[in-house]
Amino acid sequence: MAKSKALVKSNTNVFPILSNTEKISDKIVNKNNCKFCQSKYRKEAEDRYEQVKNIKVVHKFLEEKGESVAYSSVRNHIFNHYLVHERNIKIKEYGEQLEGWINEDRKRRGSIIERIAIMEKEMATIASNTIGQSLEDQRRNADILKKLSDTITALEDKIEEIDNALEPVEIIVNKLSDIISMEIKNSNSNEV
Repeated sequence: MAKSKALVKSNTNVFPILSNTEKISDKIVNKNNCKFCQSKYRKEAEDRYEQVKNIKVVHKFLEEKGESVAYSSVRNHIFNHYLVHERNIKIKEYGEQLEGWINEDRKRRGSIIERIAIMEKEMATIASNTIGQSLEDQRRNADILKKLSDTITALEDKIEEIDNALEPVEIIVNKLSDIISMEIKNSNSNEV
């Protein structure tokens, strides 16, 4: 019984990455002083970059379309506007998927803890009712208590499996959260 009380530890620690992903903007970066951002061929040029992953090709594409955007401006846009936006979308999606997975395991864990509590209550009820019963009834109740105890032990093992499966995720999530927090702190951008 003491083991199951220890297992009822609070699993409600909020992963910082999940709260930080809500703060991340998935809006397209659009700077007034960026010729690439203001280009009417922006979408096509960004799609071209996605296909070839080559800034020179994108620069040449814009020149062919009659846009006079310096190579350094194309590079700046790709790294500081386009890729930042793409990364933010991926981080946000990953955070949402992770939150769903964690919540599913928490629900499963909570359900198992609830069953353990019900079984422990039943064990206490059966044990308290054995006083004054015949030897045969006491043996039957002892068998029932043993089966309940074995089931509780199996459920506690299942909780331990869930906790052990979440432990590496907690480590990764905490590291990612640290990285995101540092990115947010070190950014000079108002959007971040």
